[in-house]
Amino acid sequence: MKYLSITLVLAGLAGCSDGPEAADVQPLVEDSLRSGIVHARSMAETLGGADGVAFIESLGAPEPADVQVEHVQILDSRELDHGDYDLDVRYDVVVGDEREVVSRRLRLNETADGWRLVPAPSR
Repeated sequence: MKYLSITLVLAGLAGCSDGPEAADVQPLVEDSLRSGIVHARSMAETLGGADGVAFIESLGAPEPADVQVEHVQILDSRELDHGDYDLDVRYDVVVGDEREVVSRRLRLNETADGWRLVPAPSR
């Protein structure tokens, strides 16, 4: 019985992945969303000056710091041949009192500095 327990523990450990975890994904998604807002505001300012920024604000564009990502769940994780990981994830995007649940596929690559989002090829 003792050997069976040890075998089960070792088999369980062998099945563990060194892939990204939800705690790795959360700041990457949050930074990506915030960067998108900064980029949109910059484009609006470039194209329309102060009026462009006022217009994008009138559409309800939040301040980047107001965007939060919560409750990240990794629904599926696949390691690719070259070491990247494709993840199917679900998370909440929270801005003020509004919350939206998002499901999407992400591709992550591990670097010396940690995980990073990388563009995935179109399907």
